[in-house]
Order: sequence, then C-alpha cells, then structure tokens
Amino acid sequence: MITDNFGREMNYLRIAVTDKCNLRCTYCMPHENMVFLPKKEILTYEELLRIITIFSDLGVNKVRFTGGEPFVRTDFIDLLEYTSKLEGINNVNITTNGVFTYQHLDRLKEIDGLNLNISLDTLIPEKFIKITRRNAFDSVMKTIEKSISIGIRTKLNMVVQQDVNDNEIVDFIEYFMSSPIDVRFIEQMPFNESTHFKSICDAEKIKSILLEKYELMPQPHQKNRTTADYKIDSSKFTIGIIAAYTRNFCNTCNRIRLTSTGKIKTCLYADPGLDVRELLRNGTSDKQIGELLTNTIKNRFKDGIEAEKNRKTYILESMSKIGG
Repeated sequence: MITDNFGREMNYLRIAVTDKCNLRCTYCMPHENMVFLPKKEILTYEELLRIITIFSDLGVNKVRFTGGEPFVRTDFIDLLEYTSKLEGINNVNITTNGVFTYQHLDRLKEIDGLNLNISLDTLIPEKFIKITRRNAFDSVMKTIEKSISIGIRTKLNMVVQQDVNDNEIVDFIEYFMSSPIDVRFIEQMPFNESTHFKSICDAEKIKSILLEKYELMPQPHQKNRTTADYKIDSSKFTIGIIAAYTRNFCNTCNRIRLTSTGKIKTCLYADPGLDVRELLRNGTSDKQIGELLTNTIKNRFKDGIEAEKNRKTYILESMSKIGG
C-alpha cells in the first residue's frame, strides 16, 4: 500500500475517462466556447487498462470512474468489467449524470462491488433545463428508478447552489425518504473556468436547513469518508453533507486523481503533476512508472488549502476536464 508523506494510505483512484459531457451544467462548464480535447490527447482503452493495473499492484483497491460523462465512451463498460476483475480491486464506482446510463443498468448489475453515483440537482424539470442547459430530466429519473429497483447500490449527488436549488434540499429528503438510496448534498466548488466565483451554500447552512425540519442522527464517521452522514428516524437512506469547498475532510484524504489526459493530481486543488500519458507512450516500464507514482504521492500537500496556495495558476479548469 502506498502512503503519502503524512502517513495516509492512498488506496483510492479516481479516473476521468473523458472530458466530454452531454450536459452543460452551469457550475461545471462555461456557457459557451467549450473546447473538448482531441481524441489523441485522451488516454486510450489500453493505456487505461495498463495504468489501472499498475495502481492495483501498488495497493489501490477502490476505483471511481468519472468524466465528463463516462458513458459517452463506447468502451466504458468493458473498462469497468476489466477493473472489477483485477486482483485486489474490491470496490468499483461510477459518477454519472444518468442520461445515457439506463441502457447499461442490467449489465452494471452483474459487476461485483459496483456502486453508482448519479448527479441530480433538482426535482423540477424546468429548473433541470436551466441548470444543465439540456432537456434530459426524464431520462435521469428513469435511470434512478430502475437502478434502485434492480438493486444497484445507488447514491444521489446534489450540488447545492445558493438561490438556485437550496430551496429543494428538504424536497429531496421527502421524495427519496422511503427509497434504499443515499442522498448527498455537496458544496459548490470554483471549477467552472470563471474568475468570478460567487458565495456558496456551505455545509453548515445545508445542515441548518435540514435541522429546521428534521432531527438528524449523526452516523459513525468512517475513515477517509468525505461526508458527514446522518439518519432521520427509521428512514432507509443516509443523508450525506460534503464540504467540498470548505474542505474539512482533508486530513484523511486517500484519493489519487488521474485526468483524462493522463495527469496525476494528488489534490483536486493542486496543479497537475506527473504526466502518466507521456510515460506510457515513451516506453517507460511498469516498474518505473510505479516508482514515479510512489514518489509523486510522497510529495503531497497537507490539504486543499495548502495546495491552492501553492498553485502556479488560478483555478480555471472546467470540472469536466479534471474529474469530480
């Protein structure tokens, strides 16, 4: 198992398999002039298989696939199945917007240890169009309903935006309370290629909104979890609050991020680090790549605050480019 320079075991790899997405969410992509990367700059299927295997050999046992939207890649399901069968990998996760996911659910059900996170920021179809700039609400809801019905472990991610959807926090609880599903409320982050990041509805405000109606029962904190988890009475689901911007969970962070172009990010707020794509394409051996990865991980910043202070450039990436 790789440990970083602060003794944290780094067993969780998050991979952005593409920068492309079929939605244009306001907090993730700029409104216009979004330029996607040429195919040759994105890691190929074979390169992804190789780097995942190297990480598995280094002790990574949990992999999350993100994008962009991972289901825009035609080879994505094959990649999932390969990863789930690797020795040592016991937890395979997907973060998706749910629009293209429905047709794959039966196949996903057969993948051992798979968990599905679906992004949904509103229960109002008209507001969904406003937030995502696309008319796909019905497709997402259809995916959520089938995923739950066939027994896939499913979580919903709601990015809470001040004066946009913060008035729907309780609505989400009421709508999904009787379902075997977890609902997580996430602070908005400043990754939208804009220098004008407005104030957010932070974790404390989200919690205060919930407390106005419910008695929250704190759940035992699990090591490396980004969420503060709560139960309401005998409900079947867990409420999670993720302080993605105020960052109160950095001390136990065990995440390594791989961008769609093969850059390693040891923190979401740090500059891109090691260029794995270049190593994969210039004949570097798996052993050498493993050693370079280990060295990179042993030079992490203590937390996201420190990482942001040490950035050489302003945070301007679209979230679709670096992976959530």
